[in-house]
Amino acid sequence: MNDQRKLIHKRDWDVLLVIDACRYDYFKNMHKEFFGDIGKLEMAKSPATWTGAWMVEIFHNKPMKDAIFISSHKWINSKGPSDEKVRIFSERLKYGKMIRQFDAKDYFKDVIDAWEFGYDEKIKGICPYVVTNETIKTIDKNHNHRVITKYWQVHDPYMYYSKEQSVKKAGFENVYAFLGNLISDEMITHIRRYLERSPMNVFSLYYIKYGKEGIIKGHVEDLKITLKCIKRIVDRYPDKNIAITSDHGEHMGEDGRFGHGGRLDKEIIEVPWYEIPARNKR
Repeated sequence: MNDQRKLIHKRDWDVLLVIDACRYDYFKNMHKEFFGDIGKLEMAKSPATWTGAWMVEIFHNKPMKDAIFISSHKWINSKGPSDEKVRIFSERLKYGKMIRQFDAKDYFKDVIDAWEFGYDEKIKGICPYVVTNETIKTIDKNHNHRVITKYWQVHDPYMYYSKEQSVKKAGFENVYAFLGNLISDEMITHIRRYLERSPMNVFSLYYIKYGKEGIIKGHVEDLKITLKCIKRIVDRYPDKNIAITSDHGEHMGEDGRFGHGGRLDKEIIEVPWYEIPARNKR
């Protein structure tokens, strides 16, 4: 399996599009519907299990000062290190300090804060259409610089269930994150439901209402929307080398687990690396 860090730093790409929480197998099953046979798909090994840790693993001590970073996540912003707490229990000791000190301005030529102006309260995230439009605008204005775009999707909450996003967060969140490494998220959801407690997160809400297949449905439908947006970029720039990857994968019900963070299971670390070479001479 290819080391994703080496692919990002050594391959010849002009535009790097990073889909959040996209597994290799799901991407493999869907990508030809949007891109046909124009690119080459490889499996890559992600070095981390969530966005903050991934940014540190990929870019710490390896800045890309020739690249403009379009961010849909406030871990990566132009205003300095994020003040968001590091909530992933099992990775806190390894990454916590580096993430809190991570200042994206030191790693890229410029950072565009799509997370700030593109946040949509209805979907509790940043719509891929907004991020795609910003990517196109940036490429058009900066022909001589590489562009990295970090999409919010297909991270939860899912746009497909945009009317079902309200969840009262459970107390002792780090305790539940730790327990999730010992027993399944499915079991924790059943225990909280038996005790008449509210769902601990949006996956619990989806599971109670729609079951495992409903969670997969939401994930797949959001991935379709994201790939449709990415196709606009691919079609618009036939003269550029475009790479599509993900920061990490997602548990989709395997052993009763949903989401990501902390566990280096294959569903989390196996991500796509899809290269679409320039079809027109520059």
